[in-house]
Amino acid sequence: MAIETEGFETTIKGLPTPQITVGNVLGIISGLILNFDGLQGAKLTRTKLQSHAPPHTYVSTDVVGIPEVYIVDRATNETRLSVTFELRSIFDLSGLKLPRRTIFQNTCSIPYKSAECGYIGSLATCDRDASACRDHFKNMTGEANPSLNYAGFPGVDRYPN
Repeated sequence: MAIETEGFETTIKGLPTPQITVGNVLGIISGLILNFDGLQGAKLTRTKLQSHAPPHTYVSTDVVGIPEVYIVDRATNETRLSVTFELRSIFDLSGLKLPRRTIFQNTCSIPYKSAECGYIGSLATCDRDASACRDHFKNMTGEANPSLNYAGFPGVDRYPN
């Protein structure tokens, strides 16, 4: 498959936004775009090889691969012959909204008995901590060590006053 890349260089303007153009002669890439949400968010790893051999040495066993990970941002140009994708660095956080979920020390943030919670037993209330979650699911499934949908963070320290 023919591949052409450009724009991987880091500049003083910020993180690189490279482009990759992939051959699309049989329409395989167009099919992937159609079936997988434009391939948006797909991970691409570029391994940059560096040799520590002296100059003008043609054989070296001292080659190091340095992986660089990028995310497909969007397809910018799609033809019968090729598709061009714009990539962004995994460190590019523009557009990311924080916090994605509020962090509580030992309190579950999932609404009780919601689809996300998954508890469908007969207990009417929940103390919303890890032990209550364990007890609820043990009561419902009978398992001693059930799989939980607990959304608290027991390892997080309390926010200082």
